[in-house]
Amino acid sequence: MKKLLLILILTIVLFVVAIITYGVYIYEINPCKKIGDREVYFVKVGDCINKIAATYNILPEQLQKANGMKLNKSFIKIGQSLIIPEIEWINHYGGASWYGPGFHGNKMANGQIYNQYGLSAAHKKLPLNSKIKVINLLNNLSIIVPVSDRGPYIRGRIVDLSYGAAKALKMVERGVVPVKVIPLN
Repeated sequence: MKKLLLILILTIVLFVVAIITYGVYIYEINPCKKIGDREVYFVKVGDCINKIAATYNILPEQLQKANGMKLNKSFIKIGQSLIIPEIEWINHYGGASWYGPGFHGNKMANGQIYNQYGLSAAHKKLPLNSKIKVINLLNNLSIIVPVSDRGPYIRGRIVDLSYGAAKALKMVERGVVPVKVIPLN
């Protein structure tokens, strides 16, 4: 019994020494910080390229390219730092939601009055009154709408659509659907 206890204590001591010597940490690393002008993400347990890219609304290929990785053949390690690239807005993938009754009749960011039955979209960065094509990835229905307002302000969503636009894409029942957004001008 004493031998077993001694082996257990010795194992724990060796484990602690290995952690201190080789810099292996059990706590979770701060997931993101700024270094100069660039945002850097530190990989943590459970991360994968797709999950990290989705968090920053970029494509996995863009994240891999910015970090000199081979496309679709790169592995990441816990603690590894990844540069988050600033991407020119081309085609973008993410969630789309819709808004309606509570905002009907209110003024939008472009100065027009919001009509929930009309066709419009809210986006955080694209220029107001520019046009975008929104494709519902669940059914491949698409619509062209003007960016008339700002939003959405919920993580993971890239565009808010009017009730009329959501109805045209057959997404009203679901509330949030995966979409591809293509700026047209």
